[in-house]
Amino acid sequence: MLEPLLPRSSNRCGRCRWRDRRQVINGIIHQLGTGCQWHQLPARFGPWQTIHKQHMLWSADGTWERLLQHVQALTDARGDVDWNINIDSTSIRAHQHTAGGSRG
Repeated sequence: MLEPLLPRSSNRCGRCRWRDRRQVINGIIHQLGTGCQWHQLPARFGPWQTIHKQHMLWSADGTWERLLQHVQALTDARGDVDWNINIDSTSIRAHQHTAGGSRG
């Protein structure tokens, strides 16, 4: 479903072609989901440098934004997305320095 939206490899370097894109995406999702350091990614995702580089490139060129919009459009068309959002102000805390203090 996502393959047509991913940028084509420029084939300028041999390393750009050898990683399975699913493996790269799973590595990025794992890092973002767990919050681990890039160099702590499990070996099953491949070299962490490759995963990090692809994440940075795809963030800069808007690939992640296109993927998100595509998935949102598909799920919204099926009626699988509930767009209602509720924010409870009691759960939002201000920084300690916002409550009273000299203004200068």
